[in-house]
Amino acid sequence: MKIKYYLFLQLFLSIFFFSCGEDTYDLTSQGMHMPGRDCLACHNYDLELEKHLTVGGTVFKGLDINNVDDINSLCGGNLKVKFIDATNPSNVINSADYEDLTSKGYKGKGNIFILARKLPNLQGEFFIQITDENNNVIAVSNTPHSFKSEYYDINNPYDSSNRYSCNSCHSVKPKGGAPGVIFPNISSNLCK
Repeated sequence: MKIKYYLFLQLFLSIFFFSCGEDTYDLTSQGMHMPGRDCLACHNYDLELEKHLTVGGTVFKGLDINNVDDINSLCGGNLKVKFIDATNPSNVINSADYEDLTSKGYKGKGNIFILARKLPNLQGEFFIQITDENNNVIAVSNTPHSFKSEYYDINNPYDSSNRYSCNSCHSVKPKGGAPGVIFPNISSNLCK
């Protein structure tokens, strides 16, 4: 009986862990999570509708991250992301305005996201600002990010007009002109 149980468990875990296209994972007290990877590849394709995201990314404690699976390198706290309109800075979309506190995503370290059921689409050119739960700015983008595609495309996650999955460009091996992972480039002392 034990052998059948372990074989079933091994098969289930193999399918579950590899379903998001990665061969490493983080199984911690925050549950199953793969920080630093293409959030929307799982959250919009492998997971159920209530876990779908309009935008998602991971914030690390610093730029020099080599191991995205080291949860000690993730920025803690209840992080928020703001999208500041590049042509009209008074137009701000704040993830704090689209929260569903029953979501487990707020318990994970380093998460920035907006649930698709709260804000189904995002269009325009925006500067990005990341804050802590007290609205203290910890990071900002130097250039605007484009959100012009109607929806995230898993076949083209690096599309410069489709910046919904932050980690597609902001990664250990940066793409699309990103300097690397998202990190507190304004105030690192606010990154718990």
